[in-house]
Amino acid sequence: MGISEYQLINKVLDTKNYNIVLDNYITSEDFDQASKEFAYIDAFYKEYKCVPDKETFTSKFPDFEYFTVEQSDVSIVDDIKEKTLFKRAVRIINKSSEIFTRDANDGAKYLLNHIDELRPQCRFSCTDVIAHADEQYKAYEKRVNNQDNEYVDMPFKEIQEDMFGFKRGEELFLFVAKSSTGKSQILSCCIGCAMNQGLRVGVISPEMSKEALFMRIASYDEHFDNMALQKGLPVKGYREYTERLVNSGNHVFIADRRSFDGKDITMGAVKEFIEKMKLDILFVDGIKYVRPSCDTRGMSEAKVLGEVCADLLNFSELYQIPVVGVAQARRRSNENKGDGDNTLDSESVYDSYQITQNCSRMITMWKKGNALNFHIAKNRYGIDGKTYVYTYDYNRMYFNYIPQLEDLCNTEEQKAEIEETKENFKNVF
Repeated sequence: MGISEYQLINKVLDTKNYNIVLDNYITSEDFDQASKEFAYIDAFYKEYKCVPDKETFTSKFPDFEYFTVEQSDVSIVDDIKEKTLFKRAVRIINKSSEIFTRDANDGAKYLLNHIDELRPQCRFSCTDVIAHADEQYKAYEKRVNNQDNEYVDMPFKEIQEDMFGFKRGEELFLFVAKSSTGKSQILSCCIGCAMNQGLRVGVISPEMSKEALFMRIASYDEHFDNMALQKGLPVKGYREYTERLVNSGNHVFIADRRSFDGKDITMGAVKEFIEKMKLDILFVDGIKYVRPSCDTRGMSEAKVLGEVCADLLNFSELYQIPVVGVAQARRRSNENKGDGDNTLDSESVYDSYQITQNCSRMITMWKKGNALNFHIAKNRYGIDGKTYVYTYDYNRMYFNYIPQLEDLCNTEEQKAEIEETKENFKNVF
């Protein structure tokens, strides 16, 4: 029985979405058992640009059996295309065999002329966005009416204003910095900010225990003295804070090294974590600890890290959640070994340019004096190349924005004056 044919028809009727057919080049050739049903839906869509409702469909096919389809679109399409290839192969091979019995040359010519029809079909789909322009507008309307649900807020107001936050879906957002810059502290702030938005927050923390990470989140949330918490010194208000959290309804699920029995963190484990905890956002404190879904034998570490980023970005799109992680920066060959004056760019990621290719947005971080610099090194969705400077206190998680001269310029004339000043005093800037 062609179960995949009935699965596809049920899915189309249930979702009233015909994209699975259009985007995967499904045709009447792909149907045997449900050929009449598919032909009716296909003709209906071509005439009315919509899928018939179940009542209309039932009036034509009263014996059709409806059922819930749990299988993915990709799996259904793969089954249908494999069956189509088998039918085509049987037809061509049988026909060529018949000709071979009469004339071997003619049989060989027939087989060679049809050999391209027997090539295994690659998994490929695309969308004609012009044909689906109405759906694009509906998606835009949804964003207009649900602006608060498009992004997850981040804890730095000035960066938030320019980047809108962490995007729900198609988002692998990376913080990149050298060792001892404070990547994990910044990630802890982002975790606490997401927690306070009432989201189901997931954290993969290979280096830091859940106890240590919780204390950092608490320091962000209430500016508790983190060193005092770690040493076990009295901290005023900490007891009341933990009691309040228990009754808050917030959720932060932390999977530390113990959660994985000290073994590699596989993409299968990450996928299960997202699904089981029904996460709204995932944080990964060190993407180098995660292993990709593909076979890594013979792969360079650079390639492995690139594959990890590709998998995480796919998870973001699949589950429509932001994935936020940290990555290690390397020293550029042309960089002075001074106090970190050089701005880290998208080529500063340790051991893998593929990381920068597969992430959607990237902020590089570096310290200079008593200030912490954030630089938008990559942004698929808007502004990039901008730097933000904050004074910081990692112990109590205080951050104060320092406006740059450019922020104070309101006219083109003022901006030109600033550029001239910077040119004349390069050693100051």
